[in-house]
Amino acid sequence: MIKKLQSGFIFLLLSTALFSQDQVFNTDVIVQGSMQIGESAQNGYSFGFNTFVMSEDNLRMLFNDTSGSGSSPSNDWRFTFNDSSDGGDNYFSIDDATGRKKPFRIDAGAPNDAFRIADNGNIGIGETEEGLMVYDTEEKVLYFWNGTEWSSVIKDNLGDHTATTMLNMAHNVIRFDNGEVNGIEFNGGDQYKIAYRESANYGYGPVTGVSIKTSMSAPANNGWTWGPYNAAPVTAISTEGKMQIA
Repeated sequence: MIKKLQSGFIFLLLSTALFSQDQVFNTDVIVQGSMQIGESAQNGYSFGFNTFVMSEDNLRMLFNDTSGSGSSPSNDWRFTFNDSSDGGDNYFSIDDATGRKKPFRIDAGAPNDAFRIADNGNIGIGETEEGLMVYDTEEKVLYFWNGTEWSSVIKDNLGDHTATTMLNMAHNVIRFDNGEVNGIEFNGGDQYKIAYRESANYGYGPVTGVSIKTSMSAPANNGWTWGPYNAAPVTAISTEGKMQIA
């Protein structure tokens, strides 16, 4: 009886020492089932549809590149799940472990499709901070999020915005297509406008084709003048067609 107890005690000691050491497998390991790893792993854990489960209070997954050649890429990367400190943030991040940076992070509570890449390569951005800017490679347009919608920073070649400096065209030209809505407006209204078109409002007398028309509001004391720079006009035509030349 004593010998059997001694044998069993020795086996128990050997088994404890064996299984408390790191296990090294020098061949492939295939698990036909699910796996749980971490200090909080439990016997009888219910995996559901999860094939791999990490259970611990500080979850990290390190990708340790052991490339030995000086010219081979060897940067280490890490998956981080939440801050390790009390009161820290809840998030998932991809870390540059070597450079100690977090170039990609998703905070807990982010809405559905907050960031999505479609099968055609387009990138979708959901709820975002006001002022975020993206460049559309198809439209060749820069957009920014104004808090309500995506708005083009430059809506046309000149920019749909209030100018802050003089526009110097040098040897270039400004082109307008034929149409009532096109042209140059003054005072923010189309009743003070220079436009190019062919219609009943643009033809007069011998001009029956297209014309360049300078529009003016209807009051009789409005009209058009010509004259030298920084001096009184020498010619005037009212909206009623009355003309005076100095």
